[in-house]
Amino acid sequence: MSDVDKAITELKRDGITILKNVISTNECKTLKNYSLKLQKKRFNEGEEIYFNDGSTRISNYFIEKPKLTHYLSNEKLDAILNTLLGKSYVLRGSSIMNVQDKKNEREKDGTGWHTDWSYNYDNIKFGYGGSFHVIIALDDFNKDNGSTHYVKGSHKLNTKPKRENKYKSNIILMKKGSMAIFDSSIWHKSGNPSNLSRWGIWSAYTQWWVKPHFRYNELFSKKVRTKFNKKILQILHLNSTPPLNAKKRLLTVVK
Repeated sequence: MSDVDKAITELKRDGITILKNVISTNECKTLKNYSLKLQKKRFNEGEEIYFNDGSTRISNYFIEKPKLTHYLSNEKLDAILNTLLGKSYVLRGSSIMNVQDKKNEREKDGTGWHTDWSYNYDNIKFGYGGSFHVIIALDDFNKDNGSTHYVKGSHKLNTKPKRENKYKSNIILMKKGSMAIFDSSIWHKSGNPSNLSRWGIWSAYTQWWVKPHFRYNELFSKKVRTKFNKKILQILHLNSTPPLNAKKRLLTVVK
């Protein structure tokens, strides 16, 4: 069984999979150093990057360096998402994050048990398999630096988890350079608060009709966009932005 087939099987069954050695340790170091500089720049510009759970989240880290958009896609990830979301899948949002509680501001595990997918007015989940989170680890993710807890197979449960309950769970453990993919419907929560560094690239992908966090089709100039390959243009919604009106075109998804 290939890595891709194994990952798809695990995602369907367990709601999560981990691929090893997706990027090199040198790339991890370079990206982490870049993140530390970008953190200062964005903060000085007045952007809200520090959150009350002690974490740092830098949205759209590739604005300053558009070439970093290539971390949004790779051959294995593309094959997996093509199968699970369809060939027109897009980016919901992407950030470089450090889930580190430097000042010990978190009382426990932040948000408690939750999912990153929506429920209707009866608290019944809008299915599973509609969105996937992808984390590229720039630090080792381990028990000491607050790695995420999850309930295996819970992506197929319709009910909401109770935030303060105790559930039998696993932890996302992986070496720097690895990539975790999990169904956004899976029950999960932050690990114990830690003042140790845990940098990673966190992205979410959905089917083309789900609203993104930002207007990615307007984020870059035409000149910059000419340097992107077709896959990046697709991921950034350039092929799935709704038409202005019926005089322009009728279909939303175009080649």
